[in-house]
This record gives sequence, C-alpha cells and structure tokens, in this order.
Amino acid sequence: MATLATSCSLKSPCSTPVASFKHTSSCSIHVVAPSCGTFRRSATVRAPRQQFRQADGASLQIVNHAKIADRLKSFRCDAMALEAVEGARDDDVLPNSLLDSVIQAGEATAEAMKKGSGRCTAELLIPELWDVSSGPVMAEEGDQMRWWELAREFIVRTEKGYGGKKTRAVFPDMGVGAMLKNRWEGKVTFLVSSLDDREPVSEDDELVIITCPDPPSIKKTIAICEKCTEMGIPVVMFNPRLASGDVGIGTNVRELRKNFTSTFNITYSLYPLSAPSGSVFRKYPAPWQVFLEDDASPGRYNLVAERSTRPAGEDLDDIIMGHLDNVGQVGEDGVVKEKSVLATIGGVMVGMQRFMKQLTQ
Repeated sequence: MATLATSCSLKSPCSTPVASFKHTSSCSIHVVAPSCGTFRRSATVRAPRQQFRQADGASLQIVNHAKIADRLKSFRCDAMALEAVEGARDDDVLPNSLLDSVIQAGEATAEAMKKGSGRCTAELLIPELWDVSSGPVMAEEGDQMRWWELAREFIVRTEKGYGGKKTRAVFPDMGVGAMLKNRWEGKVTFLVSSLDDREPVSEDDELVIITCPDPPSIKKTIAICEKCTEMGIPVVMFNPRLASGDVGIGTNVRELRKNFTSTFNITYSLYPLSAPSGSVFRKYPAPWQVFLEDDASPGRYNLVAERSTRPAGEDLDDIIMGHLDNVGQVGEDGVVKEKSVLATIGGVMVGMQRFMKQLTQ
C-alpha cells in the first residue's frame, strides 16, 4: 500500500508554511498552506511527540491510509485532553491542517447525507489552492495532479463516512477522467467517469461526487443531478466553480446557476480572510461562523459572529468592522480592550474595500 507522509509547518500563520502529502508509489502532493488565518496553530502542541522528526518544521510520518484514522483519533484525544486543561474554545472546530480540513469535509458531508440531504456541496476555498473564478491554482509543474490527489482524499473520506456504499466520482472532462481512472486502477474502490461520458452515472450507483464542475459544464452537471434525483441517488459537488468572471454572461445563465446551486446544502466551507486574519467557516450541522485572529493568543481565533446563511459582501464587512470597533472599548470585566496595529490595519483595509465597491456600482 502506498505510503502517505504529511508535513505541516509549525511556523506562524503569517508566514507561508508548506504542507505536503506524498504517495511514494505514485506522486507527491505538495501544496502551500494558506498565509492567512485558516488553521489553528494550537495543533503544533497537540500532536504526539514521538510522531515528529525535526526538519524545517515537523513531519508526521503516516505508514498508510489504513492507519491515518487511528493516528488522527489519537491526535484528537490528545487535543481533547489538552483542552480539558486549557478550557474549550470556540475555534476548536477549525481544522488543524489541510488534511484535517479534507477529513472534516468528508465527515460532515456523509453525516448530512445520512440525515436525508440529497444534494451537498463541500468547498475548500484556500487562495493558494483555489480561485473562485478560475478554479484550481496551477502555479507549478505537477500542481494539477496534486489537486486531483486532494480531491481523491475527499472522495475516499466521504465514501467511508457514508458506509462504504458504491460511489462514483465524476470529473470535469474525459481526458482527466481517463487519466485518473488509469492512474488509480486497483488503488481506489470508487468508480471514475467524466461529465463528457455518454452515461456518466448508473442506476447501480449509491453515491455520486462531481468534482470541480466548471461554467462550460453547468448544463451537463444539472442534467446529471436531475437524473440522480430521479433515481434517488445523493449527489455531492466538491469545490464547484460554476460562477464565471467573464463579462457578458447573460441573465438567464446567472438565474439558471443561482436556482441550481440553491438546491444544494453547503455541508462544509472554509474561506480564509486576510485583512484581518480569520476565516468564514461552516461544518454541518453548525451554522455559518466568522472567526478573527485573537491578538492575545497568537494562532488562535475568536468567534465573532454566527449566521444561518453565508456571511458575504456588506454583511461580512459589517461583522468585521463591528468587531474591530469593539476593540478599544471597556469589556465586561472592566478592562480596556486595546486595539492592536493589525486591528487598525484591518479596519482600514475593510474600509478601502467597501469604498472600492461603491465606486464600481
């Protein structure tokens, strides 16, 4: 069985740490971890000491896929023991690493489907890996395969969480589908097809996961989802990019996309914020949450808002500005909350972004 080695930098989130996943029998997954606030740095003190070897950061050696769950279970037990001493925090729900976020996404999606959700969406909107307009970021040679390996991990996790039912992964085009089918033959239990296939899904399928559908394939994606609904097969979209930044997109296409995506339950979403550092986060069944960096505890985040719908645009700006405005006021304990330099800069950045939006309207 292939060896999976996971490396995660223990540096500050403000640096650009590197996380790598390597299959020694296939390819190396080497991805840059986000430079803004996405993962909790507290994970650095929670991993069992004997699992690490010193390098530029620290490397967690995992023998194979079968042992990942046991290691992570032990890892989370250590985290729970530490939290019992330190006290639980709201940001404990945030993932500790990129791999942990993929695992969380699979678990949350599987739980939603078990409770009757027939259409789910999971998204990891990490800037260094994914652009909402152009899709996967392919800055270096081999990035495309590294991205598909990350998608494979999500499919495996979701399939396992859903009880190991017969799963089909549908990829954006025939070339990608054929390449991955050949590469993963004998290594995965799920079936592989593409949106370009004449029959991309079968009535024997028990779960369909459409990976990274793009704007040109929106009609094919809708057709597959409608067919799955007729057959009673749950559908998951992983990091869909159905919105396009191209000028000239008609109103009918926008309405078609809006009406289609509104039928999906977003079971997992991780969207980092850079100014100030934080993230917009959702893990089913919890509501949408906005976290901003805790100046008093570097690497930790404060929960500043919860919403039943995704916070975005002016609503998100108001949440951030409201939090930054509260810094510097007297708290319930009578202590003045000092406004840090980062908080001041964050307020200026949000104000500039809002001003630019008004200019473009």
